[in-house]
Amino acid sequence: MKKILNIVLSSSFIFILWGCPNGFNKNKHTRAFFPETAVNLDIINSEFDDYNSVLPETHFGKRLVFSSNRQTSGESFNIIGDNFHATWYWDNGHLVVDNSGFWENTDFISSLLAAVDKNGNQFGPYIISRDTIVGDTSKRLSFFTFSTNAGGTLYHQEYFYNLHDDHNTAGENSEHFTIKFLGDTPEQRYVSFFGAQILTIDSWSVETKLVTDIYFDETNGAAHDIFSIHKPDSLDFDGFLRSDGDYLRIKQDILSSSSDDRCPFVNGNFIVFTSNRDGGYGGYDLYYSYYIDGSWQAPANFGPGINSEYDEFRPVPVQVWNYENDMMVFSSNRPGGMGGFDLYYVGINKINTLVQIEE
Repeated sequence: MKKILNIVLSSSFIFILWGCPNGFNKNKHTRAFFPETAVNLDIINSEFDDYNSVLPETHFGKRLVFSSNRQTSGESFNIIGDNFHATWYWDNGHLVVDNSGFWENTDFISSLLAAVDKNGNQFGPYIISRDTIVGDTSKRLSFFTFSTNAGGTLYHQEYFYNLHDDHNTAGENSEHFTIKFLGDTPEQRYVSFFGAQILTIDSWSVETKLVTDIYFDETNGAAHDIFSIHKPDSLDFDGFLRSDGDYLRIKQDILSSSSDDRCPFVNGNFIVFTSNRDGGYGGYDLYYSYYIDGSWQAPANFGPGINSEYDEFRPVPVQVWNYENDMMVFSSNRPGGMGGFDLYYVGINKINTLVQIEE
């Protein structure tokens, strides 16, 4: 069975048509790309704060899931969702990004969001899915984790699963669990997962058995740094998350600085994060690093096409099939937005060149 790795964005009807040869030579603008300068997602943003996004895979597209305080008129933050539809027009070379509908069902996302306790604040959503077999039936198991202070003042990392069919129906949610070994923290934590053999998380099925480390940000009271914890070989993904071991926290010195380094997000052998370290453009800037020969490289600033003198926060890179470049969604409180923090999208260099594999 063929699995598309760098699958296109949510509601991406035009990309499906790209597989059809009819009319290919009739169009001039066949090289699709995302802009190198950040663009406000004004069709989705509100006058309140909209940030902390993730774009889980729904087979033929993406669904934008993010934190916002719009539902509480600027008070507490809840995790909500919206469509994310990108269309490249061959005839005129125009890219249109909006929240229009799509024929594909995404009820499992709605089911996940409906099961989140809305008390307190919820930040840093992270969703991946994988194929599984229940009896003789092919199913999908979607994993959802986020940082929340529901039920208290301290934040903990909560997670649960949704089991649904290949048509993305609502499915059934599991009970909720806490990643106990991370402990509680006075500020929200941002979690991501890494495995050197995981080429992308923008896949219909992400093999969690290949996860070797959990990445997160944490403060020592003076500044936030980026840490990781290595998963014991004796535990599978779920066994690791449910365990209560006293695991070694490894500070990622090459990624961290004497300033605040937050929101690590891993996609393949590529990590992005935000930092207010010296040498940036002002406030929090976005940085990236590649994992090469067993180690992360010195991080680089994304530059003025993405960063500003204001704050850029929670970057999420997306590997996109059929585009000349990949895409990143992030939030910023720069002027010219809808109000507060807004979500933006921008093109970035290809994370890797692999498009598909055969199984």
